[in-house]
Order: sequence, then C-alpha cells, then structure tokens
Amino acid sequence: MNATAAHVTGMLSGPTYLLRGFVLLRRPGLRRYVFLPVLGNLLIFVGAAVALFFGMDTLLDRWLPEGFDWLRWIVFPLVALVLIAGGMFVFTLIAAMLLSPFLGTLSAKVEAMLDGRPLDAGSDGWWRDLRAGIAVELRRLGYAALCLLGVFAIGLIPLINIVAAPLAFVVSAWLLAGEYAGNPLGNRRWPLRRQLELLRASRLRVLAFGTASFGLTLVPVVNFVVIPASVIGVTLLCRDLLAAESAGATAQPAADPAPPNR
Repeated sequence: MNATAAHVTGMLSGPTYLLRGFVLLRRPGLRRYVFLPVLGNLLIFVGAAVALFFGMDTLLDRWLPEGFDWLRWIVFPLVALVLIAGGMFVFTLIAAMLLSPFLGTLSAKVEAMLDGRPLDAGSDGWWRDLRAGIAVELRRLGYAALCLLGVFAIGLIPLINIVAAPLAFVVSAWLLAGEYAGNPLGNRRWPLRRQLELLRASRLRVLAFGTASFGLTLVPVVNFVVIPASVIGVTLLCRDLLAAESAGATAQPAADPAPPNR
C-alpha cells in the first residue's frame, strides 16, 4: 500500500471510531458513567438555546424599526439557523470543558474495560493533578483562540475570505477532536504539546473523526449523546495511535555505533 492509499484509509477509518463509541454507550459497565455527561450536556444546550431565543427576540425588538414587525418572521428563522450552526461548536466545546471531570472518568473506565485493569497513569496528589489539568485546559483555550483568530483574520481579506467558512469548519472539527482527546491523554498526565504531537502524526484520521463528531452535533437529539460517544471513540482512537507510535519507535533501526577512538 503506497503512502497516499494509507492516508486515505486512515482518514476513512476516523468516523468508524465514533460509530464504535455509540455502540459502547450501551455497555452495562459504562452506562452509569454516561448518564452524568448526557444530563449535563442536555442542561447546557437547553440553557444556551433558551438564552439564544430570548436574546435574539430582544435584539430584534431593538433593531427592527416600527412598522417592520412583519420582517421578524423572515429574519428570526434565518438568523437563528446561522447562530445555531455557528454556536453549536462553541456550546459543544464549552460543554466538553465543563464536563471534563466526568468525561475523563468515562475515558478511564473505557480503558479499564478494554485492558481488564485500571489505567495506571501515576499521580502527584489530587491538588497537583487539578492544577496540571487546569493549566493544560488554559493552554488549550489559548491554542483554540489563536486558531480561530487566524480564521477570522482570513475572513477579513478580500478574495481569500471565500475559504474562511470551510476553513472554519475544518478548524472547529480539529479543535473539537483535540478537546475530546484531552481526556484519555490527560489521564496520562500529558502536556498539550505532547498531545498535539500524537494527533498531528495522524492528522487526517483525527480530522475525519472530529468532522463526523462536529457534524452530529447539528443533529437534534443525537447531539445530546454525541459528547460521551465521542469521548469513548477518541479513547479507542488514541489507543491505536499510541500503539502505532510504539510500534514505529520499536521498528526504528538502532543508530550505528560510534567508531572507536584511535
């Protein structure tokens, strides 16, 4: 198999991890760890939808001139669709961050179920672990902000700005996959740089996974369970990436010994 075919195969396999995540949601040993993320996700999305609805209603009352109330029935659905489509990434990202303690536990339980033993990641104490986790999330926020600001800057450039919308979707999918991957990799106490190195080594597969996950956040009802399913799926994906990395490191030929000094 040549390099191009390998890349295509890897990319096509990305969404299958999400499908496997949905299948494992029904495992009896995981159901109780899925309940809280689903409930939290539901509450966050409902709260965001209510705030969006009343916020838009207030803004239209302020912006629409008197005598143009009939435009509300045209403008409101269009603006709502645009804001919902664009805001779903933000809501999902916020939900994934707020629910990270539950999602990290879910990821650890998936690995324990697969290995038959708890994940041994070591611990420096709960306070140091908490500080390290917060530090990683803050760095991740900075990384996401830089990526999104770059897309925004491209959108301001004439002619080039036509690629801003598809680029925003691709960047959002990548960031979402990275946020989910932060759960299994965060359980290993990995810094953000190390996490990104692993993901970039199979960027097409990771991007395809993130695209599938991001696409399902736009599907009503399904979006309530897509976060735990994505965490389970990305846990399986990261395990395969780690195995491939380990196999690649093992397959590297040993360096030639240095010539003896004469």
